[in-house]
Amino acid sequence: MIKQYFKQAIRLLTENKLLSVISILGTALAICMIMVIVILYVVNTAGFKPEVNRGRSYYFNSVMSEGKEDGRCIRLQPADTLHDE
Repeated sequence: MIKQYFKQAIRLLTENKLLSVISILGTALAICMIMVIVILYVVNTAGFKPEVNRGRSYYFNSVMSEGKEDGRCIRLQPADTLHDE
């Protein structure tokens, strides 16, 4: 039964070569794009070894230092959106 399915698939691939190539390349490209998206998502959200507590981090957009040498004042401007990972 399985041999019959493979024979039919090979016959279909040889009959419509252009359509077969387009279908195979389109499927391969779609799978590749999905894999890249999933890998990027995992890398951005997962806590790897140096950044295990990444979700507990507090991010700053800028640090400003004002004043003279004797009386310094440092202002921290927190990030508008925190990374919830």
